[in-house]
Amino acid sequence: MTVKMIWTTCSVEGATQLARTMLEKKVIACANIFEPHQALYWWDGKICEDREVTIIMETNEDMLNVALEELQKQHSYDTPKIMVFSPSNVPESFSKWLDKEVNGQTNN
Repeated sequence: MTVKMIWTTCSVEGATQLARTMLEKKVIACANIFEPHQALYWWDGKICEDREVTIIMETNEDMLNVALEELQKQHSYDTPKIMVFSPSNVPESFSKWLDKEVNGQTNN
C-alpha cells in the first residue's frame, strides 16, 4: 500500500539533501519539495513565525518504519512534524512502480 509522509524543515537545501539520501537508500520512491512558506506555531509559550519548506515523500508500508527512523535521525528540529497518511484510490500501476523502486518487489 502506498504511504505518504509530510514533513517540514527550514530550507530547500536541507529538504533536497534528505530526499536525495532517502532515494539513494531506496527508502522512498519519490519526493515533492514545496517552496518556502510562512509557518506560525506555538513554541516555548509564544507564537513564532518562520519560513519553512514542506516535503511529501512516498514509500510503502514495508519501508515506512525505516523511512520514519531515517527522518528522525536527519531532522534538525527538536520536535519534528512528520505526518503519515495512506491515500485511497491509488492507481495499481503507481503502487507497483513504488514497490519496485523502494524494495525491488511488485504487487501481484
